[in-house]
Amino acid sequence: MTSRWTVTMAVGLLVFAIAAIWLATELSENGSGLLLGPVVGLVVGAGLVVAGWWLRQRHNRGVFDARDLRRTMMPAAGSPPAPRDRPKEETDLDRAADERPAPAGPVTRGWDYAGDAAVPPAPSPRADELPGVEAGAPPAPPASPGGLPAEPMPDTSDSAPQPPARVLFSAYYPREVKPNDWQPLRAYMLKDWAEDAVRSDARAQFGARGDIRATSREALQPVPEEALVTAIPAISGFEFDPPQVSLRFRQDWRRFDFEFRATEAPLDASADGRITFLVEGVIVADVPLSVYVSETAGEAVLEPAAATATPYPAIFCSYSHKDSAIVERVERASRYFNLRYLRDVTALRSGENWNARLLELIDSADIFQLFWSRHAAESEYVRQEYQYAAALRRRGVKSATFIRPIRWEEPMPAPPPPELAELHFDLIPELARTD
Repeated sequence: MTSRWTVTMAVGLLVFAIAAIWLATELSENGSGLLLGPVVGLVVGAGLVVAGWWLRQRHNRGVFDARDLRRTMMPAAGSPPAPRDRPKEETDLDRAADERPAPAGPVTRGWDYAGDAAVPPAPSPRADELPGVEAGAPPAPPASPGGLPAEPMPDTSDSAPQPPARVLFSAYYPREVKPNDWQPLRAYMLKDWAEDAVRSDARAQFGARGDIRATSREALQPVPEEALVTAIPAISGFEFDPPQVSLRFRQDWRRFDFEFRATEAPLDASADGRITFLVEGVIVADVPLSVYVSETAGEAVLEPAAATATPYPAIFCSYSHKDSAIVERVERASRYFNLRYLRDVTALRSGENWNARLLELIDSADIFQLFWSRHAAESEYVRQEYQYAAALRRRGVKSATFIRPIRWEEPMPAPPPPELAELHFDLIPELARTD
């Protein structure tokens, strides 16, 4: 089969010859002067000849490289040469031994056989004697069938990361109260393995009372150590003392102590509310509260019932970028909880570069959390966001508790907008602190 370099050189010589004849003919008929066509033909022909020569050199070099490769596969000095490369001085007996047919049946691999005597195999080289392997390196995992590398063995050492603990929020309180009668409310933040310890502490707090109700909720994501957690209870017609409590999340559990009483709640009816938990200012869970108000509130059997509900995976935070402390807290919360939704909101609102896609995120939000301040009241972007959220709430697309305004300045930095005048703006002074 003709090689490529031969064809290339032949075509190049042919083109060069035709161009030379063409040039000579033109010169004899037209006199002096070079014509473009013949000159281009000469250049192309010469280029093809050079290309063919280069291909030939490459072909020869590949042949020599193959021979060199075979030489590198020869046994190292001191080891017996391969049969085809033995020196010519070998005896006829040696050649006869090489030509001996291979024995039938399975081949024994643990031993080498020389004649009738079994010779133990040579010891395998140590790891530090193998090329490319450092001394003390762990052995490579065995190959799986089919020549594919085996999957790595799972790390069972003590250094393997353990799954984070679930964080729960609970509340213990009387299920029935009399009007204007102060009663205890104990809220807890705990890791899941501390549930028994929290129940024991709650029983110690309430003593022998049998009218205590217990509800709990799971946090959206593991709460990091030392994160600032704020608890804010709220029931229509009730007063709470203190209005809120903030604690750092340390140890296995923390307790938030409140007292509450019914001041304007109707008699012989249940009043429903919630205790809201915020981590670094971002709402992560609501524990429901339900209290019956009666002049004859009595005792009942203590049967705490832990409630369950889906936490808030989508929290839209509306704030002014000029409130740097709030921006830092929201961004920190998005890193703490690894919330893709919250990261999208903070990215789109970065530097007050308002984006129309923010309205789509409000549509899919579970909670619209408004961080109210003087800067937020002056921000055109914040105004568009809370007006859009208020419209969704007014049309019934979102629930009555969809918009959750909070503030950290006292007195109220700016009057609430008309769309939100009926809502309560929770005061959390700790949000203004920078850590």
